[in-house]
Amino acid sequence: MNSRLTTISPIIDMAAQEAKLPGPVITGFDGNAWKWIWRKHYRPPYAETELRARPDSLDEGLEFQVSGRAWQRRSGNSWSREYSSRYWPWSSVQEQGPVIRELSRDLSDAWHDAIEYASRLGHVKERKLLQKQAIEQLRGYNFDHEEPKSDGAIPTTVSSSSPAILFADLEGSSRSTDPPSAQAINAIRDIFRAAVLDRVSREVRFLGDGLLAEFDYPYKAIESAIAIVKQISEYSKAATEPLLARVALASRVTEAIRIAAHASRGEVLVSDSIQRLVGPSFAFVDRRNIELAPSEPPTSIYSIRPAK
Repeated sequence: MNSRLTTISPIIDMAAQEAKLPGPVITGFDGNAWKWIWRKHYRPPYAETELRARPDSLDEGLEFQVSGRAWQRRSGNSWSREYSSRYWPWSSVQEQGPVIRELSRDLSDAWHDAIEYASRLGHVKERKLLQKQAIEQLRGYNFDHEEPKSDGAIPTTVSSSSPAILFADLEGSSRSTDPPSAQAINAIRDIFRAAVLDRVSREVRFLGDGLLAEFDYPYKAIESAIAIVKQISEYSKAATEPLLARVALASRVTEAIRIAAHASRGEVLVSDSIQRLVGPSFAFVDRRNIELAPSEPPTSIYSIRPAK
């Protein structure tokens, strides 16, 4: 493990220098990944960029994750975004050049955005803008659902009680004897990222070849789901590794993951609670009852099949 760190440390240093970041304030291994954190204090907002390097289970490569955050403890206002999550085989890591270029670009983007949002969080006018945005977010909100209280801390996990949770993965990839290549996974994650972040999800997490995202608006989650299925289908037409996604939307993380297991290739499934929230805004072509767990009664799910 130490020999691998010796290999990647110079790469991280060179990427940080090209991105013009200060020296990292935190480095270490958290049991799952090596991490580097660069932070700037704005009295009282904070700006932070984090890089995580996680070896795969077979020690054949590394997954680099770059994220940016800004937060203000007193007001509880915060912002976070994942900029990249890319897998590189050790042969590419040892070449250094391509990895350094990608990392320096992602680190620079995350750092500058974190600084910008941190400066905004401390500004009186920005607080008024945040209040206006909060009012806008109440439109279409399920008032029977209780939102968790914010203590001002940076969110580290996807909340299971959000208005809309999206879960997507590649159909059949986990059962195939030939898993998708690093190039295919990176291409699919670019599709996931574009479809989700353009519609302002609150938090995004990549899980291998899957995606877990949290949305403020259920209809935005459905738009993202449809975009993911369409764009992956288009990608597969010209790709050497044809892939299709299955996507599920629900109000809880566990519910979304279980519903996704019932989706067919290229299908979007929506829980009964999400379908009620969006009403007639979308055309649901199928309704069926499924059992999500042996101890729970059957629940209704709805299918959306995007037009080809």
